[in-house]
Amino acid sequence: MRVINTREAELLQEQKKRLRTEFLQKMANLDPEYIKNSNAKIFQSLTALPVFKRAKSVFVYVSVKNEIDTLQLIEHCFAQGKSVAVPVCHPGYILKPHIITALDQLKPAKMGLLEPDAGSPVMNEIDICIIPALSVDQNLVRLGYGGGYYDRFLPGFAGAKIGLCRKQLLSKLLPNCPYDVKLDMVITD
Repeated sequence: MRVINTREAELLQEQKKRLRTEFLQKMANLDPEYIKNSNAKIFQSLTALPVFKRAKSVFVYVSVKNEIDTLQLIEHCFAQGKSVAVPVCHPGYILKPHIITALDQLKPAKMGLLEPDAGSPVMNEIDICIIPALSVDQNLVRLGYGGGYYDRFLPGFAGAKIGLCRKQLLSKLLPNCPYDVKLDMVITD
C-alpha cells in the first residue's frame, strides 16, 4: 500500500469532493429515456454474467433517484432463489448486509436511503457485492458518495466486487487513496 502525507490526503479529498459535485450534477441532468435504456442494458448484462448466475447470495445497494435501478435486480434475485442482502448504515460509518425477502421490508432511512430494520438478520456469506458508483475509471477505481461505508466494508469482502456505472459517467482516471478498494469489474450500458 502506498503511503501519502496529510497534505496529499487533503488534496485528494478536495479533488474527490469537486468530482462528486460534478458527477451528481451530470447524473441529475441525464435524459429520462437514456436512463430507462441504460437501466435495461445494465440489468441484462449483469444478469447474463456467469459469476452472477452462479451466485447464491447477493449484496446489492437499493437504488434511489437517478442511480442505476436495482429494484428490478432485487426482484430478479428473489425469483431466481438467491439470498439478498441490502446495506444498512450503522454508527461509526459501518455498512452491514442485512437480509431481505421482499421489497416491502425497506423503509425510508437517513440520507434518503431505503433500508430494512437494523435488527434484521445480517448475511455472513456473500458471493457478489453490487456497488453504487458516481463514476468508475479504466483502472476500476470507483468514485462513491463520500461516506466511506464501502471503503470500510470491501477490504474484508472476498467475493466478486461489481460496480454499476452509466457510460456517460465513466472516467478515464480518478484520484484514489491507498484505502480505496478497486472493483473486480464494472457493468455499464
